[in-house]
Amino acid sequence: NRVDLVALLLLCNAHPGTTSQDGRTPLDLAEGPVVKALLTRWAGGDVDAGALRAAISEANPLDRPRLAAALTIDGQGRPEEPGHAALAPPHVPDQRSASLPSSRSAAAAPSSAQAAAVA
Repeated sequence: NRVDLVALLLLCNAHPGTTSQDGRTPLDLAEGPVVKALLTRWAGGDVDAGALRAAISEANPLDRPRLAAALTIDGQGRPEEPGHAALAPPHVPDQRSASLPSSRSAAAAPSSAQAAAVA
């Protein structure tokens, strides 16, 4: 029941409605109001804003902005109006992957000198 790990799994597209072989969901297994609130809100349910603030504060500092955006938290730590954003699952760009090189790098393209040497 570590909030930081639950938040990370959700941000990596883990689905809170997945069931185990015996039919239990992550919410069934959650022990604690903060984890339960996080899972409930992620699935689109209404929860206490204080529990959501606690979930965000217990998340990894690098994940907090994405988590707050995914949970549709306004600047005051309150859930925005219901229906503002779909939460099953949210699509929030990962800022850490934005700086990765594209699949075709400059090294793969021949330089003009190399092209002239081949011709």
